[in-house]
Amino acid sequence: MVNITNASTNYKKPNDNENEESSLMLEHTQLYYNTDVAIDDTNIRNKHSYKTRFLSTTLFFIAGIIMVLLTIMILFSYVTGEITNFIENKIENFPIIDKNGFINSDNTDNLLFIGDVHGEYSYLMDLIDSVEKDNNTPTTYVLLGDFISKGPESTKVVDWIIENQDQVKCVLGNHEISVISALLNNNKMIRKLNKLLKKKFGNNENNKKYFDNDDLIEDGFIPIRFSTGNSSDSIEYFILDSNIITKKHKILANNLGWDRLGFIANHCNVMLKYNISTSHSLVAVHAGILPNEVDNPSIRNAVSMKYVDKNDWSNTSKFKFDNSVPWYKLWRKNKESDTPTSTILYGHNAKKGLNLRPYTKGLDSRCVKGGELSGLLYEHESKNAIDVDKSKKHKKSADFQEPTLYQVDCH
Repeated sequence: MVNITNASTNYKKPNDNENEESSLMLEHTQLYYNTDVAIDDTNIRNKHSYKTRFLSTTLFFIAGIIMVLLTIMILFSYVTGEITNFIENKIENFPIIDKNGFINSDNTDNLLFIGDVHGEYSYLMDLIDSVEKDNNTPTTYVLLGDFISKGPESTKVVDWIIENQDQVKCVLGNHEISVISALLNNNKMIRKLNKLLKKKFGNNENNKKYFDNDDLIEDGFIPIRFSTGNSSDSIEYFILDSNIITKKHKILANNLGWDRLGFIANHCNVMLKYNISTSHSLVAVHAGILPNEVDNPSIRNAVSMKYVDKNDWSNTSKFKFDNSVPWYKLWRKNKESDTPTSTILYGHNAKKGLNLRPYTKGLDSRCVKGGELSGLLYEHESKNAIDVDKSKKHKKSADFQEPTLYQVDCH
C-alpha cells in the first residue's frame, strides 16, 4: 500500500522562476545549436566559393597564356612576313653593281675626271662651267667617287647624274658604299635577322644567297652584291665594317631613297677603264689599285686603300702600318719592270691633296673642307690641248696627250 500522503507531501510544484530558468536554458541550447549549424554552412559555402575562384583564376590564367602565345605567333608571323617582303621586294630587286666598267674607245668626247665632290653641287657646276667655256668639244664627266656625303647638296649631285646620265660616268667611293649599305640595312627589323636567317637558310650553301661567309650571318648584315662577270655565279658579296656606317650615312640614305641609290648602283662601277691608245689606258677608281689587279680589282682596295706592304701586296690598309708604303709608289717605271700600261686617276686621299705623278693622278683636294675641287681634262685630240693655267701644267707623257688641270676654290 502506497503512502499517498507522503508521496503527495514530497511533491513540490515548480514555481514561476524555475520555469523561466528552464526556458532560458532551452533557448541558449537552441541558439548554440543554430550557431554551430550556421558556421558549418558558412565553411561549406566558403570552400565552394574558394574552389570556384581557384578554378576561375586558373582558367583565366590559361586563357591569358593562350592569348599571349597567339599574340606572339601573330607578331612573329607579321615580322617574318615583313622581313621576307623587305628582302624580296627591296634587297633582291636592288641592282647588282657591275664591278668593272668601260668607256667606249670610239667615244670622241673629252674626258674630265673630277675629284671628291662630297655633295658640293654648286662648286661642281662652277668647275663644269669653267671647262665648257674653254672647250667646244662635248665632254664626258667621270666622278671619282665620294660625290655624295658630308656636303650640303648630295641630292642635287645625284639628280644631276640622273639627268645627264649619258654624259656622266662614276665610280663608287667609300661613302657611296656606306650609304648604300645603310639603305640596305636601314630597316630596324634587319637588326633581328640573325636568328631568322639562320633558321631560314641554316649554315649551308643556301646562305650564299645573301652572304658569303658565316661572319656576315652572325652580324645579321645585308651586303652589297657586285657582278664580276657574265655568269650568274660571278657574284661578289661585299660589306664595309659596320662601324664605318655613321648616323649621317643613315640619314642620307633615307633622304636619297631607294630610287636614287638604286640608280647609282646601276650606273656606277668600282673601276672604269678607257683605252686611250693601243698601248695605254686610263683607269678610274676611288681610292687606289695595285699593278697586279687592274683586270680584277679588289673592291676593298678600290674604295678605301691608302697603304700596302711593299713586300706583300695582299696586305693593304687605309692606315699606315709597319713596312707599308703609299700604294701609288708601286706605279713607276724601274729596271725590274716594264713601263706601266695604265694611268690611275683617283680621289680619297684628302690629307695628301692634289698628287699628280707620271702614272697616278690624285685629285682629292679637300673641296668639302674649304680647299679646291679639281678636275683633270683629257682632250680627245692632242692638238687641241690647252692649259688654262700655265703654272699648273705638268710633264707630258710619251704615251698619251698631256691632261689639263682645272680647279675652283671651295670657299
